[in-house]
Amino acid sequence: MQPSLKCSWFTVALLSACGSPAPSLVTDRGSELDYEPTCSEADAGDEVEACLFGEQFADIRTSPALQLTGEIWIDSVDGLSELEGEQVLLAVHQSSHTDVTTPGEALERVDQQEIRRIDFYEIASGREFVVFEYGVGDNSYGAFFERESVEVVGSIHDGDVLGCIR
Repeated sequence: MQPSLKCSWFTVALLSACGSPAPSLVTDRGSELDYEPTCSEADAGDEVEACLFGEQFADIRTSPALQLTGEIWIDSVDGLSELEGEQVLLAVHQSSHTDVTTPGEALERVDQQEIRRIDFYEIASGREFVVFEYGVGDNSYGAFFERESVEVVGSIHDGDVLGCIR
């Protein structure tokens, strides 16, 4: 008997990867096996919601959903507020430098001892964000934060944006 699937294997893998229960694909009916996906055609058309910040760090510059409001390069911890210092430290923890404990140590570990700060907001909601990005071995790393928070809402690993809010 030829199986007829209402959802693709890609959808099954995607649902499983996103934490949804994996569809039941095979049931035993007497002596023959039959495929019976439990996902509906509607599930097959669902897409994973895209990251607000894009797939690559550079996407924040071209996203129609975001408006950049400022960009500076930080080459000294002088003048950083306590909040900014904590954000810098957490941003540098996104690379292999999880052992640094002060913003000064963090700055010493990144390429050219400088970190880029970009301020921006989401046009639709007005939510304000800041990203601290830096190089380590010619790769881009960093972290996104809501402007007045130390909670990482997205991280940059080799230029890719991971684990971000929607």
